[in-house]
Order: sequence, then C-alpha cells, then structure tokens
Amino acid sequence: MNLNLNNVTFIIVSFKSEKVIYDCIDSLPNNSNKIIIDNSKDIHLKKDLEIKYDNIEVILNENLGMGASNNIGIKKSNTQFVYILNPDVTFENDTFSELIE
Repeated sequence: MNLNLNNVTFIIVSFKSEKVIYDCIDSLPNNSNKIIIDNSKDIHLKKDLEIKYDNIEVILNENLGMGASNNIGIKKSNTQFVYILNPDVTFENDTFSELIE
C-alpha cells in the first residue's frame, strides 16, 4: 500500500454548512482532491467553492442523508482511497505528513 495525497480524495457532505466548510477545506492540503456533496442544493456555495479552490468538485444533491451522500462521493472518486469527514472538522498543519508516515 502506497499512501500519498495523490491517491486520496477527501469527501465532505454538507447541509447548510457555509459557516464552517471553508475552515475545513482550508485545513486540507491545497493539491488534494476534494468532493463536496451539498445536500442543501446551495448553488451559490457551489460556485464560490469551485472558484476559490483547486481540485474540487461540488455536487448538489437532494438531502438523502449522510451515508447515501458519502456513497455518491465514493463512486465519483477516482483515487485508491477516500477520507470521509464532516464539514466542521479542521486539521493541524502536520496531520497529513504524520498520517502518511
């Protein structure tokens, strides 16, 4: 197993999370792959995230719940691994280097 940031996609399910999701995404590595499933169908959030961040795909979705929405993100992922997190999670600067070690 060769874990590196090129073969991980971060999946975040969001529902009216515009107050916290930016801090979450900002704490992820800049070059990481990110899929956001927004269950509140917020087109303004989608446009803003896609403009502000690289390597991000925002999917507007019916509110099918956390599990079903995570499964949508997993199916859309093209990487070997996925890392599922909630939009209110933030990481310390050294989290991912320690994880890969």
